Amino acid sequence: MTQRYFAITAPGFEKQLADEIDAVGGRKIEKHTGGVEFDATNRVFYRANYEVRTANRLYLRLDEFRARDFPELYRKTRRFGWERLLGEENKVYIKGVGRKSHLIHTDRIAETVADAIREHFEEDLKRPAPTIVEEQEEGAQYLLARIHEDRCQLSLDASGEHLYKRGWRQEAVEAPIRETLAAALLIRAGWNHRKPLVDPMCGSATFLVEAAWMASKRPPGDMRDFAFHRWKNFRQPLWDDVVEKGRRRMREIDEVQFWGFDANPEAVDAAQKNAELAGMSACTEFRQADVAELTPPSEKRGMIIANPPYGERLEEGSGPRAAWETLVDRFAEHFKGWRMGLVLPSDITPSHDRLKFKEEMRFQNGGIAVKFWLARHR
Repeated sequence: MTQRYFAITAPGFEKQLADEIDAVGGRKIEKHTGGVEFDATNRVFYRANYEVRTANRLYLRLDEFRARDFPELYRKTRRFGWERLLGEENKVYIKGVGRKSHLIHTDRIAETVADAIREHFEEDLKRPAPTIVEEQEEGAQYLLARIHEDRCQLSLDASGEHLYKRGWRQEAVEAPIRETLAAALLIRAGWNHRKPLVDPMCGSATFLVEAAWMASKRPPGDMRDFAFHRWKNFRQPLWDDVVEKGRRRMREIDEVQFWGFDANPEAVDAAQKNAELAGMSACTEFRQADVAELTPPSEKRGMIIANPPYGERLEEGSGPRAAWETLVDRFAEHFKGWRMGLVLPSDITPSHDRLKFKEEMRFQNGGIAVKFWLARHR
């Protein structure tokens, strides 16, 4: 039996997410702005949470119906078989959204859905209802009631914490890139998992740890749990089987393949600790160094990937010149045969007479419009 799900990603990365959903067995895949909708069995749904690297959150589509007034919303919400997923041990936070519809009062939408769920349990089933909470809190199930053009869609969050929270990043520095975004950029760049990767402004090591996990085939959900683990229909043996098979596909990387550099000693310390927590100390190496000193750490050619300082941080890292300009010069001079991926604000167009740049994509990073550039030598 299959059900319908929706996976959220950063706008612009829908293709990468759709490819990953397809790889774990999703069917009837439809790309939308900021996400992918798909059909899946329980096994495929479990695998999507455990193995997909570019999704920020997954929702189970519960029901969809017309709702032009609150009595209709109440009646149709109450008829759903909530007991298949939730019980008295669950807490539920409900968010209402209304756009281009007769029902636009978000608080009343949430209250109506809450009343319907409560009375479904207490009056229809004669059993205690889940506890409805007024604010999102740890462990509470997140239910989205979205009404658009008088069509109500009820969706239950399957993830819990955002999927970019892998569990290994305990040490953070200023303006870290999200793990899901780092993975998506590595995929988009076409990085070869068996070649060296260098981040010359590594921060808390997000690019490098994500790359190490990709190269070792470690599932991104291996260090965390999920909201669907607390659903009534959660099947522990099936989950254990998914995890066991995912771990069997992993491979050891026993030599350094990932190098991180940063001028900030606190960033280097954070990166080292994060790599250790992620179980990737053996294949990563971190050093304090300014980008102006960057040279290849390996005779084997590979790729540089960087999210240089920009915005308020644009001038940090190497004196009066922007750090990315220095990086471009170092790449041109010392990294013949390597490739480079560079995240820059959308108003910057990099150039160098010895390099060829290609604008690969545009997206938002931390609320700033940016572009991802790929560079190689002419």
